[in-house]
Amino acid sequence: MIGRTLVRRLGWRTVSAALVASMVLVATAGLVEASPSAPRAGAPPVSTSVTITVGSGFTFDPTSFPVNPGDTVTLTFVQSDGTPHNLLIVAEANYTFPSGAGTSVLLAYFTQHPPLVNLSLGAAPTTATTTFIAPHKGLYQFVCTQSGHFAAGMMGYMGSGGVTIPGQGYSGPGAPVFIIGGTIAGLVLLAIVLAFVIGRRRGSMHEMPPERLGYAEGISEATKGP
Repeated sequence: MIGRTLVRRLGWRTVSAALVASMVLVATAGLVEASPSAPRAGAPPVSTSVTITVGSGFTFDPTSFPVNPGDTVTLTFVQSDGTPHNLLIVAEANYTFPSGAGTSVLLAYFTQHPPLVNLSLGAAPTTATTTFIAPHKGLYQFVCTQSGHFAAGMMGYMGSGGVTIPGQGYSGPGAPVFIIGGTIAGLVLLAIVLAFVIGRRRGSMHEMPPERLGYAEGISEATKGP
């Protein structure tokens, strides 16, 4: 009942505009919250270091890392397993190998398209290091081309320029988003209530007194009938 009265007084356009504005602000807050750790898109190039370790099993640790175009990246590949491995980063942005691709497919591709990075480790615990300039914006896959290693899951991604890395996308709004959304909703409701109160007061100022409408202002108890 109160909601209908407010709508009649303020009009559907006013109420709709207030609701749309609040939803836009909440969505904007959600986008800001969704990428708090995004790389510095458009920032000046810097020098950065990345270490990728091979542990037990056919995995890279970590399986992804961010850079910015033009950064000078020092990549260290650490062997702590007893099996030879290598690490090749695709030089072509946004190219990914089919899941489960065989070693021959990987080697054929890198023969035609030289990798951005190519590091190899023997079976003994050791490290290999290289330095390269981060490429333009895009997603760059890195793999191990040893027989059967990629098919077993030995791959990862380098994200350049703030791109979304698989597995690290938007995971839903955090608490700050709900706080901001609640605050905005409260302010919108407060504005509607204040508009209703002010409108009611202004309306009462223009009301005609009862005596001008042709009837007495009130009926006393003494003049009431039985």
